[in-house]
Amino acid sequence: MHNHLPPVFVAIDSARNEPGTVNEWFIGYADSREDRYVAGEDYLQRLIPEFDIDKGRQHNLTTIIELSRLLERGGWLAHDWRQYWGLCLCFDALIGNTDRHQENWGVVWAENGPTARYTPYFDNGTSLGHELQPQKMQRMMRDHNEFNAYLKRGQHHMRWAKGDKKRLPLIQGVTQYCQQFPAIRPILIECLQRWCDDDLREILHYFTYFDLPHPFTPQRADFIAFLTLTRRERLLQALEN
Repeated sequence: MHNHLPPVFVAIDSARNEPGTVNEWFIGYADSREDRYVAGEDYLQRLIPEFDIDKGRQHNLTTIIELSRLLERGGWLAHDWRQYWGLCLCFDALIGNTDRHQENWGVVWAENGPTARYTPYFDNGTSLGHELQPQKMQRMMRDHNEFNAYLKRGQHHMRWAKGDKKRLPLIQGVTQYCQQFPAIRPILIECLQRWCDDDLREILHYFTYFDLPHPFTPQRADFIAFLTLTRRERLLQALEN
């Protein structure tokens, strides 16, 4: 799943003395000067004339699949869109990202082709329990009912179809996608199984050494590991059954 993630660097806003990140963008390099980025909402507005760009209530996977097939039929798409969106849904379910809205994905066009590719998975900040205060994290580590309730509330930003009232639950969205595209299921299982739990814990522990105004604490590192590894286990259970 790492193939579609742009590099992200720890940074400090010196004007406000606040920690943050600097994300490497995916166009504008010396060998890609002609590349052109088109946000997902631009396509959705063409396919859904009444599309609500403020709330994104019609943001749905069925229309995204329709767009992907149009790009594929035109011979423009330079990669497998079925795998791309399967990995995207799985990645968001794994980290608990609830904000993959219509401006957080798009298409990059190469003018010398023309060929198109979907963007890397960018703007993933609404995830990993970022909103939870230390007391809440401590309580959830002890209280399985509260922890399970938190996991169940997680939803993708998009619905399955335009007219659906509810957004896709994180894990159910992945399994529903795999029901429509069964060849993607073993790819996701292999990606999830390839993980080493200790590597994740080591990376998270490394972040605690950064000297920041609001430091990343060992407690938060332990919680994120617990949260992410639990999501991984439940994703595997859902995909393997």
